[in-house]
Amino acid sequence: MLKITEPFLVFVRLDYAGVSAWSVKRTFLAGQAMFAWIMGLALILLMTTSALAADSLTVAVAASFKRPFGEIARRFEAGHPIKVKATFASTGTLHSQIVNGALYDIYLAADEKRPQVLHEKGLAESPVIYARGRVVLWTKRENLCRAGDWKSTLRDAGVRKVSIASPTISPYGAAAESALRKEDLWNVVKPRFVYAQDAGQAFQYVCTGAAAAGFCALSDAVSGVGREGCHFDVEEAPPVNQAACVLIRSKNREAARRFVEFLQSPASEKIKGEYGYR
Repeated sequence: MLKITEPFLVFVRLDYAGVSAWSVKRTFLAGQAMFAWIMGLALILLMTTSALAADSLTVAVAASFKRPFGEIARRFEAGHPIKVKATFASTGTLHSQIVNGALYDIYLAADEKRPQVLHEKGLAESPVIYARGRVVLWTKRENLCRAGDWKSTLRDAGVRKVSIASPTISPYGAAAESALRKEDLWNVVKPRFVYAQDAGQAFQYVCTGAAAAGFCALSDAVSGVGREGCHFDVEEAPPVNQAACVLIRSKNREAARRFVEFLQSPASEKIKGEYGYR
């Protein structure tokens, strides 16, 4: 009769004649083989899981770059065995998260300053410019589309609410503020501001009617939804130079570098150009 007392270790009770020592040994060896097979399978599964985890990237992306980023990420995934996941927020919010230990692989900011600060603090590799954006004033109202320029739009008595991304955390909001101050309009328009967390939200406020017009990124204004309205270039605003950097805490820096390189490839440049980036 067989009695199993430990996994894969089989003892044979010699209750009858004819059971040889060889049969006992053969049973024990079979148990050892089974144990080795299961351990090998477990190791393979563990290695596969680790490989899958290594072949993925988490990217902190400025909200203004959301639309082109989606297309670029899909194009990158089509040519590389790497999955790309993104978190979208204002440049300042993402910067704070990274400084406080958030585990991103790449940071795509909407300015040059914050990636450079991370580099100087030893939290990121040397940043590179991946896009140059522009601030526009966007509206869905047909009568405002006939205003002529952004300043005339803001002077219209019917424009009671104007959305703008918070200048302290959004480079697009800061660029809009610079233009308004240059034209002595900041204090005139300030009482009508509806503040957004980022340029994408400023665009959404106009879409939903929470504001009559809003300062946003050109990339939103030329999107499918953006074409339902009109936009005016804010030429007085400085260009928004956007920098990317690979973060030191990334566990897959080689793949992260490949993605940043892809951001500057002809395929990516074409996509960015379609959204108004230079």
